[in-house]
Amino acid sequence: MGDLYLLWIPYSGWGVFTASSCPDPCAFPAWMYRKYTVPSEQLDKVFGRLNSIKEKLETDKMLPAKGKEKEIFPELSDLLAD
Repeated sequence: MGDLYLLWIPYSGWGVFTASSCPDPCAFPAWMYRKYTVPSEQLDKVFGRLNSIKEKLETDKMLPAKGKEKEIFPELSDLLAD
């Protein structure tokens, strides 16, 4: 298993991070990021899908907001689906 994060960093924007590259998520409110624990064999696939989502969020100029988490962050099951 491995952890991936989709995270909004003020003044930098959206990012997709691994557990080793992610800033300390405790420094951010829960509505600014989502942690995904992914089976090791699917890390590359989910990382790619999260990067596509990140790009769409940037294109749409979507900013995180409390109460909008379901609109921004996909469910893990959707990321794992074939």
